[in-house]
Order: sequence, then C-alpha cells, then structure tokens
Amino acid sequence: MTIVERAKRKREHHTVVVNGIIYLRNEDFEFNFEKDKWVREKLSWSIGDAKGKGPFVEPKGSLDNIGEYTSRELEKMFKGE
Repeated sequence: MTIVERAKRKREHHTVVVNGIIYLRNEDFEFNFEKDKWVREKLSWSIGDAKGKGPFVEPKGSLDNIGEYTSRELEKMFKGE
C-alpha cells in the first residue's frame, strides 16, 4: 500500500461584535508537512442581519445593508491596528 496524499485541515472561528452587530471571522488552515507548520489557506468575514441571522454575506457585499466596515477594515480592528 502506498499513501498518495495526506492532509490536516482546521478552521478557527471567531464571533465579533462591532457597534452591536455580529460579524463572523473564519480562518481555514492546512498543515504543511514539509515545513511542519500550519499555513492559512483562507480568511473570510461574514455578516447576517442585526440579530446575527443569515443570509451571511461578506461585509459590503451585495446584501449587506447594515455593515459599516469592509472585511479589510474589520481585520485591522481585529488585529488592533
């Protein structure tokens, strides 16, 4: 038997409240076996309505009628920049 491919994946989820509105922050990681470390594959922010319900869209997306921030602005705030 020969192993063709192996992978480890994980997702980190954060719920963040900004000005009373709930935003969801998700990071998807894949483990790099050659470098022996986790590498971020994708970062996404989403928002529902004022009660945190769906449909979930990216901030400043076509259905985002309550968001005041873009994903990039939210990420800066999240990192404390």
